[in-house]
Amino acid sequence: MFDSLPQDAIEFSSWPWKKISPYFRELSERPIDPTTVAAWIQDWDRLAELLSEAYQRLWVATTVDTCDEAAAAQESGLNLATLATRKAWSERTAVPCGSWSTGAKCSAAAR
Repeated sequence: MFDSLPQDAIEFSSWPWKKISPYFRELSERPIDPTTVAAWIQDWDRLAELLSEAYQRLWVATTVDTCDEAAAAQESGLNLATLATRKAWSERTAVPCGSWSTGAKCSAAAR
């Protein structure tokens, strides 16, 4: 599934939350154990990197020239990115609990 993520944040920034959320859902539902944790972290890092860069690009676009119509149009994207970021971080805390010992505590959503 994660092979279908865009290679750059420019394309990713045009994605609506509806297209992004399945990646977070897949991560929250994926079983984690000592043999899969490295792949899980790699997938999370890639998704978080894209989301963070897309957010930053949209933020810059809205502050460079506030009289620019294109920047104003980007502002709505920034608001969507803000919502997506909040949802993403809330999804991040919903990591499933495994039977292996990591020292991490289970989130309330995973219990």
